[in-house]
Parts: sequence; C-alpha cells; structure tokens
Amino acid sequence: MVQVDYPAKASYFLNENAIIRTYKFWATIKCFFTRRCYFYPVVYTDGLLSYVVADGKGRTPWGIALGDYIVAINAPEEEMSICDAHRLCDKIVFAGRKAGAPSMEIMRYIIKNAGAVSDMFVTLGGTPLHNSIYITDTNETSKKFSPMSIDFRKNRCSLQTHYTPDDKIFIRPAVDISSLYH
Repeated sequence: MVQVDYPAKASYFLNENAIIRTYKFWATIKCFFTRRCYFYPVVYTDGLLSYVVADGKGRTPWGIALGDYIVAINAPEEEMSICDAHRLCDKIVFAGRKAGAPSMEIMRYIIKNAGAVSDMFVTLGGTPLHNSIYITDTNETSKKFSPMSIDFRKNRCSLQTHYTPDDKIFIRPAVDISSLYH
C-alpha cells in the first residue's frame, strides 16, 4: 500500500491495475477534524482509499474497506448457486487481486452494522444488502468457498451449512488486501 499526503492526486491506473493508496496517518486524522468524512473508508477505481467525501469528486467508488477486505459496493441483485458465485468472483479483479467471499469475521461485522453498511453502499451508488443468506469464505488456507453462510433474515449471526453447490445464496464480492500491510 502506498501512502500519500493530502490531497491525493488522481491515478492513471484503474480497476484491476489500480495501486491502492491511502493518506498518511496524520493526514487522515487531520481530515477527520477539518473535512466531511464517511464512516468507512471508500476505495475508488483509481486505487485511492479515503474517508474524505470530497475525494469522490471525479472518481468512481469501487468498495468500502472493512478490516482486511475491500467489500464491493455493487453485488448481484438475485440469488445464485454457490458454483455461480464462485465463477462470478473469478471474473472480478481489483488492484491485481481476485475477489472472493468475505471472511466469516467480516460478514459478522456487516451483520452487526447492516444498516450503516447498507446505507453506505446505496449512498455510493451501489446495491443494498438483502435480507437473505450470504456465502462466506471460512477456509482461509485454500481461499475456496466453504459451505457456510450467514442468514441476514434473522438479524443475528445464524450459520448455515450447505450440502449441495446448487443451494441459492447471495454474495457480496470482496478483495483481500491483508498482504498490503506487511
């Protein structure tokens, strides 16, 4: 991850070629006191990761940063099979990283803060969360889909096991950026 001083200039890289850049620590703190900011950092298609609302001018938001993931603001509007979700994620690349299902921990966080997270997706022009079942990536070593999902309909962390890849679920694609913090 590249750290930059405020204000961040536009990048020539977009989407899959983006280089993720963020403000330096003290510049981020200063922005919170002097500028209008989002509750979660927004990641734009040119790779800038910023809380500052004004940074969105002339940029296209791609997702929001939650933990070690960039969670896409756009997601399919309809349920799909686990196999179809896996194929969809294989096609999504951001900053040189393939998308996948968010970890169980991130999905639990999203459930606890579903209103704020969903509102932010909509504010940025994305799709809201649905009151349904979302697949998670619980197999951290192989990075493959597991048969576990979280049910948003019960407004609590309700885990379900899927025994067939034809089960219908929702997916919120996310990109793992944990390797950028070394």
